[in-house]
Amino acid sequence: MAELDDYIASPPTVATKCDIVHCGQVGLVWNEKDVETLKTKYRMVGSHISNVTEQAMSNNGCSLPWILSAEEVTLLLQIDAIQLVSGFEEEDALIEGDSEDFSWNYPTTPLETMRFRLFEDLWRRGYYLTPGIKFGGEFLVYLGDPQTHHSRFITTLLESAEQTINPVQLVALSRLGTGVTKSRLLSVYSSLTQSFEYITVNWSSLS
Repeated sequence: MAELDDYIASPPTVATKCDIVHCGQVGLVWNEKDVETLKTKYRMVGSHISNVTEQAMSNNGCSLPWILSAEEVTLLLQIDAIQLVSGFEEEDALIEGDSEDFSWNYPTTPLETMRFRLFEDLWRRGYYLTPGIKFGGEFLVYLGDPQTHHSRFITTLLESAEQTINPVQLVALSRLGTGVTKSRLLSVYSSLTQSFEYITVNWSSLS
């Protein structure tokens, strides 16, 4: 896959850590400067809470809090870019998170571990990633900032090279991707090399 090799990027240099409020299996960002840093320096996409009030909007139009996925928080902790806090002071109000125990407990299952490995591998190759559940995959993969680029791939995780996909399932996966102008990215983890190998699948009609 030439496209994957063409967009390899080195991890950014870590500076001041951003404060993340621990809330279940997500992280909340209440500081707009931290949001900007995580977006521009670390290529985190995050998400916003819908139907926010005008008071919850920052100066740059960003709705707060900004939400980081479990994979994003885990990766940022791994590269020492953030620190978990139990709350955040905002205009004389204390925004509280999981104050009793804000140690991070993700991933906890083999499937979560494999999902995170996939997220980390694609991120280190220079991609932007968002959840892909609406399209029947783990992640949507972007060549650039999702605000200016459309997603190029939908990932399908295969936990081992021995895992099989029957022809009907393969056709369904490829047609779904083609229907939304995306390629299906089969992501195969090799326990031998402890790395991922990728295969792109597209649907092409003979008519």
